[in-house]
Amino acid sequence: MYENACHLLSTDIVFNSSLIILIWILLSIVCPFSEDSSVRKNCSFHSTTRNFPNYSPKKPILQDSELVHQISIAIKQRRSEPLRRVLKPYESKFRADHLICVLMSIRNDYRLVLNFFEWACQRGDPSLEVRCILAQIATASKDLKMARKLIQDFWVNLNLDVGVSFGHFVEPLIYTYKDWGSEPRVFDIFFQVLVEAGMLNEARKLFDKMLNYSG
Repeated sequence: MYENACHLLSTDIVFNSSLIILIWILLSIVCPFSEDSSVRKNCSFHSTTRNFPNYSPKKPILQDSELVHQISIAIKQRRSEPLRRVLKPYESKFRADHLICVLMSIRNDYRLVLNFFEWACQRGDPSLEVRCILAQIATASKDLKMARKLIQDFWVNLNLDVGVSFGHFVEPLIYTYKDWGSEPRVFDIFFQVLVEAGMLNEARKLFDKMLNYSG
């Protein structure tokens, strides 16, 4: 049964709702809920749902706001130049928490977003929130290959505590959804990555969790 589920997910197609439901049924057979599990109560289709949360990042202090503004203007006006050269004057002052603020300013320029993200990653691993934001933007920009890579790169880490990491990843993915993309295929991609990695329990948890949301 597991092999059948993985075979359905081996192509590059994006799930539609019928396929997701089919896979969920297969997962329920492969990984049935225990008799005393409270999860059983949550696996049915809910009559009430909640909206996705609004995104409300920490507001930068004035000094940081000025730096973010300078970086945003520089990379927009000098987009034809290598980012490494453009951002050289700001490199020593740049911190990881500036990354999201700059992304908010350039979010509508997908190519610039990718270039800036690549530059920032050379200076440190991105946070899960940033990774989820990029996955949202990539999915909304119809770059599903990049969205998949952003999600998959996190889960190929063999040192992960899967149970803990699932919660750490799915929460920012939900939190960033409404304001950074609102493209539901991002959850299809995450679901596919989990199943292909053999994380069937986590895939089922994701499906059940998404039943709680609408809009």
